[in-house]
Amino acid sequence: MQKIKQIFYSLFIASMVLFYACIEKVDYMQIQTPEPKLVVNSYITPDSLMEFFVHKTSGMVDTNIYIKTGNIKVWEDDILLATLSEHKNGHFVLPIKPKVNSKYKIVVNADDMEVSAETSGSGLGILCF
Repeated sequence: MQKIKQIFYSLFIASMVLFYACIEKVDYMQIQTPEPKLVVNSYITPDSLMEFFVHKTSGMVDTNIYIKTGNIKVWEDDILLATLSEHKNGHFVLPIKPKVNSKYKIVVNADDMEVSAETSGSGLGILCF
């Protein structure tokens, strides 16, 4: 039994030395941050209001992912349905339920960036762009 304890403690100490030797500190301030991109999430279903969540990509040390200024234009069957400009931390709500078999196009302008997407057919669903 004494021999097993010695082997166990030897392996434990050896593994601690090995794992300690693998530690490397990373200075996150030295890592280059890529240009921020606009991210828009929306789940469009015929039984709920249209909601859009807009934010920016961020680096490891960035804490501000919310957009400062922005608007969303929504088209239904190539007719401008609404322009949303008021938001709370990138959360936009259009108080209209989408129709089945209609085509929707969304154009988002925020913080000098623009993205767009569209969905059509009977399968309304998730818009992520």
